[in-house]
Amino acid sequence: YFFNGHSLNSSGTYFDTLTNYLGCDSFITLHLQVNQISTKTILQTICSGNHFNFNGKNLSQAGIYKDTLQNYAGCDSFVTLHLSVLPPIIASTTQVICKNETYHFNGRNLTQAGTYKDTLQNANGCDSIITLYLNVLQNQNFSLSQNLCVGSAFSFHGKNYTSAGTFADTIFSNTTCDSIFTITINNLTSVDTAVLQQTDQLVAHATNCHYQWLDCAAQTIIAGAIHDTLMPSQAGYYAVIIATIPDNCIDTSSCRFIYVTGIESVINKNGQLKIYPNPTNTNLTISQLENEPIKSIEIENGDCCLCYLTTAENLRKSGNTIPEMEELILWKNPFLKDIFNNAEFIYKKPLTISQISFQKKSQIEEHMLCVGDAAGMITPLCGNGMSMALHGSKIAFQNIDYYCKNGQNRSVLESNYELQWKKQFAKRIFAGRTIQRLFGKDYLTNHFLQFMQYFPSLSRKLINTTHGKPF
Repeated sequence: YFFNGHSLNSSGTYFDTLTNYLGCDSFITLHLQVNQISTKTILQTICSGNHFNFNGKNLSQAGIYKDTLQNYAGCDSFVTLHLSVLPPIIASTTQVICKNETYHFNGRNLTQAGTYKDTLQNANGCDSIITLYLNVLQNQNFSLSQNLCVGSAFSFHGKNYTSAGTFADTIFSNTTCDSIFTITINNLTSVDTAVLQQTDQLVAHATNCHYQWLDCAAQTIIAGAIHDTLMPSQAGYYAVIIATIPDNCIDTSSCRFIYVTGIESVINKNGQLKIYPNPTNTNLTISQLENEPIKSIEIENGDCCLCYLTTAENLRKSGNTIPEMEELILWKNPFLKDIFNNAEFIYKKPLTISQISFQKKSQIEEHMLCVGDAAGMITPLCGNGMSMALHGSKIAFQNIDYYCKNGQNRSVLESNYELQWKKQFAKRIFAGRTIQRLFGKDYLTNHFLQFMQYFPSLSRKLINTTHGKPF
């Protein structure tokens, strides 16, 4: 402060004497007060993208800003601003879900793959920008194809598949997506176990397979017999194990009996006989090549089959032993006694069949078509039961074939089969049952045989009654 030629800058009381206009002294007293200037520092933080108003200015950049204001005393006031700008928090996350699953993102349920963004407020009140990269994985699809043998099963994931078709199975996982399996079971492979007989050899009907022949009586495999054809060295029961290629389905045929006749070896040695047709299932013609008469022909190496029919009462009276019964009853016939004493038996024990009934039977049981002995049994003395079984099978096949092709009613099928079966066999079985009653008692048997000796034509008629015609 300038006072009477002096510059004052300190508070205090100052005096000075001046001469006024009258020439007299003027005493001046100065009370000087020096006010202090004001200073202020402001620390301010804002979020990126926001601004701070400082003395009329909108500031958005971080830095130190100053301004001078006038305080209440009229002195300068210096203000310093330290402005901090917080950057936004930018975060990203990658998530993976499986198809048909949902991912929850800030109130939204997302099911589609893509990039999603959202803005949140952090602890400082600033924006946080989150980017979500969502991947949706498809369920894993697998296909399995399996060939299956008849009677076997394919096991997968705890399930057994036994029939042909296409099946779906899902394996659930807690760590990966579900695996969906499509399982195709191809047509079931069955093994053709039919065995045909051609002269002195057995031939497996199945082709392009692996083979192993068995001796049924010894229950052992035949070494080296690994082809589709077996020519055994002796008569007996034989079977074959068949494994298909490439499925390796394995099954065993039934035991098949074959006689080793030795016919081929005889022909090859001397060439004297002509046998045709060979093989055959009807008539067999044997002729001498040099037009000489055939005196005798020995079939099956001279082996004979001895078959007889008896009752359980006869067996009981003989102590339930077959040899004793044969000696007590059959040996009464001198011809049979000679056979039992002098013949060489091939088998140590005879083959026996029990519980045989020649009573009338039904051809339909619970909608099942019965054939062979199940439909009706004729006594061996009176007829050919094997021929009846084959003929009955033919009748059943014809009716079933017509039913399948023409959509015939099931009851009509059963009725037609029963009528045709009875038409073909009922009279034969009745005649056989009647004739059978004439045997077994001495009186009736002897008189019946004596009577028939006088009427040979009647004998032929009775035989024709119990035997059918070729079919």
